[in-house]
Amino acid sequence: MKKITLVLVMLLTLGLVAATAQEVAISPSFSGSATMTVGYNLDATTFGIVNAPAMELKLNIMAGGTAANEAPGGWYGDVQLAIGAVSAADNAISIADPTVTAKITNGSLYFQIWALDGFATGKVSPVENAGAGAGFPAESAAETDIKSDLADGSGGVTVGMANDMLDFKLYFATESGYAATDTPDDNGSFLVGTDVKLTAGPAVVELEAVKGIGVSGDELGIGAKVALDVSPLTAWVGADAQIVGTPSVTSFEVGAGASLAAAPLTAGLALAYSDNYNMDTEVTLALDLGDIDPSLLIGVYDIGVAAPDAMDWLAKLTLGYVMGSMTATIVTGYDSYGDLPLSITLAIADIIPKTSVTIAWASNSLVDASLDVTDGGGNAMQKGTATVALKVSY
Repeated sequence: MKKITLVLVMLLTLGLVAATAQEVAISPSFSGSATMTVGYNLDATTFGIVNAPAMELKLNIMAGGTAANEAPGGWYGDVQLAIGAVSAADNAISIADPTVTAKITNGSLYFQIWALDGFATGKVSPVENAGAGAGFPAESAAETDIKSDLADGSGGVTVGMANDMLDFKLYFATESGYAATDTPDDNGSFLVGTDVKLTAGPAVVELEAVKGIGVSGDELGIGAKVALDVSPLTAWVGADAQIVGTPSVTSFEVGAGASLAAAPLTAGLALAYSDNYNMDTEVTLALDLGDIDPSLLIGVYDIGVAAPDAMDWLAKLTLGYVMGSMTATIVTGYDSYGDLPLSITLAIADIIPKTSVTIAWASNSLVDASLDVTDGGGNAMQKGTATVALKVSY
């Protein structure tokens, strides 16, 4: 994160635009909000006000192939710059490091020198605790996401091809550079990987594989996923595996999900299993009744855990009601800890153009479940916290 004044940002932007206006297409965008929240905690009897800004500035630069900049054979240089995550603090504008993509392109083929593809896999998202929040605590046996996430290395290259049917990447990096302080062992450490995405009608097949050579225990990570979208049904299955060390240690996870939309009902199923966190599953049911949108989530987690009372469950009910520019939302439920959370939110949009007000009250539990030893206990009874937020968006 680097701080730079707004004036300097404007000068840099204007200079960049002037220098490149004849060669590239520039697409700037700016959005953000500022929120003031007034809150009162009924249990701690504390009162406070919190102000928070949020901004995003993007300057997308695209050097397309034209007769003026194409080499024989249709090759041309392509650079894109995106500046995002802008925030205001201490009388200055804070801007996260910009995202830069630089590559040599010819049609669907490209040779990318910045930035490297991430040497990571992960096609299965853990289901456990996905329905938590709104006062529900985390389950007793926290999951471990099975995936490889090797460091990006000092530098490398990505060779790829992207079109409507096939998206293919092959990437390579060295763990360290070529400084005089590097040892032969450093220069013998490499990272390689490949991503493949194949689209055939309603089916999409994805495969990821990464390998550390002489680094991170020669870790090998593999992820695969197959998705199908045949309205009104969408479904997917996936798997991840990680092999590390000598002798090798293997861990894996598998998952699946499906959603069926038959107006006014939408039903969903998600499940995952691994050798680390056993079986978790969630079922969701949602109704679209015009101005009223009720939904129910039922989750069962750590199925098959040997420890007594280790399996967790929750049932969460959400009810939304739209009245013109006003939206009321109620969230409640019950879980294996004995918690009974409740939150009530009333949002009023555009009472003044680009201005909204949100009035909310939330309690993590309306009953005292803290003494329940099942699964480690839940929340103590809480009177909750009341808040009023005023937000201006631009």
